Amino acid sequence: KIGTVFLEVLEAERLPNSIMQAGVVDPYALVVFEGTAARTSAIRNETAPRWGAEAPRAPGAPPP
Repeated sequence: KIGTVFLEVLEAERLPNSIMQAGVVDPYALVVFEGTAARTSAIRNETAPRWGAEAPRAPGAPPP
């Protein structure tokens, strides 16, 4: 083991809202690194989501 990587997903911008037929998007981020996957919580009906300190944005990492 060389070290530890800490990653936080904070926000996304200008997501298309036509992903689903209903025109609604519930975005989340999925990060895959060396065979390990982690995802943020989904934010409902948002094309510019922001994950605040209270939202799961870095699963497996201690809260800030």
